[in-house]
Amino acid sequence: MRCITALFFAVAALAPFGCEHHEKDSHTEVFKTAQDVVVERRAKQLTAHKELAISVLRFSRPDLEAKSAEGTSISVQADGVTRPIDLLPIEEQLVRHAADERAILRRYLDVQLRPFDFERLKLLSIDRVMKQASFELVNTAGLKEMQQNVGESRLQSVPVVSNIFRVTVIRRGESTVTVPVTAALLEAWKVSHTAVDAAAMENLREGLNNAGENFLESIVFGPAGCSGSLKSGIDPAVILLPEFLTAVQKAWKMQDNLVIFAPAPGGIVMVEQHNQRLLDLLVPQWKKQLATMPSALSEQFLLRDAQGISLFAYAPTTKPATVPATKPAPYFVH
Repeated sequence: MRCITALFFAVAALAPFGCEHHEKDSHTEVFKTAQDVVVERRAKQLTAHKELAISVLRFSRPDLEAKSAEGTSISVQADGVTRPIDLLPIEEQLVRHAADERAILRRYLDVQLRPFDFERLKLLSIDRVMKQASFELVNTAGLKEMQQNVGESRLQSVPVVSNIFRVTVIRRGESTVTVPVTAALLEAWKVSHTAVDAAAMENLREGLNNAGENFLESIVFGPAGCSGSLKSGIDPAVILLPEFLTAVQKAWKMQDNLVIFAPAPGGIVMVEQHNQRLLDLLVPQWKKQLATMPSALSEQFLLRDAQGISLFAYAPTTKPATVPATKPAPYFVH
């Protein structure tokens, strides 16, 4: 009995006094309210979206520096210009469409960067402005969209032919950024639109000269002749130059004008004006393609001659029913 009593007091002496529990609780989430859980989850989602936005910009816009900023924003910086971009307006959309986060962010960031790119351009020296000037070929709908994107300041645009315009732009050499020239930019640079347009034309000439004979991709259709398209890296606006016609004539060893099929700036195809055999073959195909393109750059064929660019109408000749239509196999000449 004495041994049992002694053991009881020994255990009691080792036990902590009272009901206090000093061990740290490792499951504090048990005590969070539903609202606390929602807030914490949204904070983690926002952090992830900010990191993803920075990743998208590092890939698509290496010309600028992007980093996380306070609250729901990230910050972009380049050429001494800094601008915050708030992700809150699209946060709900990103949460609801998690599989399309990158596409949503890319579209949103493109819009948010337009004022930033304009501010950067205002700080450029006039020499850099002139060296980076070029033209963008757009249709009427494209012109209206570009004007809406830049706001109230008028675009510097000139009609080329019915429904096609050339818009003066600045293409940043170190990136893929193309910014339309507006009256506000011309005022900031203190330069006339004619001077910038002249520089753009000269830049096109320089690009064509530098390309040498390596500007045209020719597709030979056997004895029917050949058609051609611009090689990758050649500015589509080069068709505005009189020198372009001369360069194609030299490459094809002929003196004819060019019929141009222009469904999009990056899909321009040309053929000799008086090559009836090849036009009979290609024009029906081109018309079918245009029928599937409601927003084509030009819904009509164009003629490039020494005087400039004009519309070209062509009706393929009707082949005799007894003569089977044959399509010669094309081959490429680089």
